[in-house]
Amino acid sequence: MIGHTTTIKRVFESRIKGKVINTDTGLYRNYYRGNPMLLAINKDKFEQFDGRRWLSFEVDNGRYRAIYQNRSYQDWEQLLKQASITEIKPIGNGVTRSKKVYLEHDGLHFKAIFKTENIIPKNAKTEQYRNTDSYAYEIAACRIDRGLGLNMIPPTILRTINRKKGSLQLWIDYTFNDVDRIKDKRYPSEPCVLSYQASLLNMFDILIYNEDRTLSSILYTEADWLMWMIDHSRSFRTIKQAPKYLPNTQSSKNHH
Repeated sequence: MIGHTTTIKRVFESRIKGKVINTDTGLYRNYYRGNPMLLAINKDKFEQFDGRRWLSFEVDNGRYRAIYQNRSYQDWEQLLKQASITEIKPIGNGVTRSKKVYLEHDGLHFKAIFKTENIIPKNAKTEQYRNTDSYAYEIAACRIDRGLGLNMIPPTILRTINRKKGSLQLWIDYTFNDVDRIKDKRYPSEPCVLSYQASLLNMFDILIYNEDRTLSSILYTEADWLMWMIDHSRSFRTIKQAPKYLPNTQSSKNHH
């Protein structure tokens, strides 16, 4: 049983198939706008009481954040592979020449980002790898994110479009980036929602040595303040210290 960080829906929440239960329902109403709750455990049965009635307690399936718009990440990956392309538009003037792709499958319409830049020097010396920029790193970062169970990178696959191979990453709707958040002074009701996600992001960027993290590559969904990490084409450097944007992080001799 854990607390400290309030649950999103202000009722008890389950993690790791019920092995971890967050009991912080924001009982300080004036600040967290939550309610005191009671959790009853009777053998294998869980129930929660909100002061008026008993409510069922749903044990999670062990896949934290692995659902987006009522579909699993695996389902989204299949949709990204199978969907028909209805339109392609360029996005800005970035080095990676990203494109916004509009897709349709069985009446479902959604969007994705397509990157084809693949600058990797052949037989290069170690120093030259500091300038690589590849869509392959987008796919690799997503796979590592899944393996760690973070699920903070949108579903990303390899796909060929107009005879060009590239990474196709699901476009997350209704988001704002850290640039807009700071400019508009937008903050969640509890600051720890930002801090613990920021810690995960920093850890991940150190792990894959992502030197291209900017405020615009940190997104939040408006409804729940979930953080999404994008833009990892300049990662996986052969450098032993932490990325420069994290100057206060101690370097590790074992980091590669």
